[in-house]
Amino acid sequence: LKKADSKKNTDQSTRANIAFDPNHLLRVRNLFAHPNVETTTSMDRLRWRKKPDEMGLIRFLVEERGFSSKRVKAGIQALKDTMQKEVQTRLDSYFLLKQSSS
Repeated sequence: LKKADSKKNTDQSTRANIAFDPNHLLRVRNLFAHPNVETTTSMDRLRWRKKPDEMGLIRFLVEERGFSSKRVKAGIQALKDTMQKEVQTRLDSYFLLKQSSS
């Protein structure tokens, strides 16, 4: 219990030593007020045209960042499966139209 209390005090004293920069606050506010968003005409650039670099992803996420190899490989497989699907399902396809009785 004492160890946890001493860590808490250390965290608070560290926070107190951080200098407040008002320009940083203005930059953050500006980021939220005026986000950099893509127009719908430029959305075509977001399509992936080539397969992901599996070995590069595994090297970066598993070896360099310590992620679980099993989870990364499952994520890569899910990404590959998703990339094979060309068209997103439309919302109206989940509803059936009833024929009117009149």
